[in-house]
Amino acid sequence: DSDATYTCYVLDGLYDAIIYGIKIKRNVIDSAILWLKENQHTEGYWSDWQGVKRSIEATSYAIHILLKFGENIESRTINKAINFLISTYKK
Repeated sequence: DSDATYTCYVLDGLYDAIIYGIKIKRNVIDSAILWLKENQHTEGYWSDWQGVKRSIEATSYAIHILLKFGENIESRTINKAINFLISTYKK
């Protein structure tokens, strides 16, 4: 099974490869980013590889990766994720 944490690891590695001059087809990046966005839960979080449904780690990493690849800080995806993190720490 695929999960958000592994997808983020892959995207992070691909980002570094691009920085070092390795050509990565844009559709590979776009496909992984789309998968990540489509697998965000309605409440704004992502689940992780250990089966933690409301994963703070996976959600934080997804925010980091999406912003790294140019996601707008004011996008609905980022907004929902940040609100999830804030609500988690208010408890």
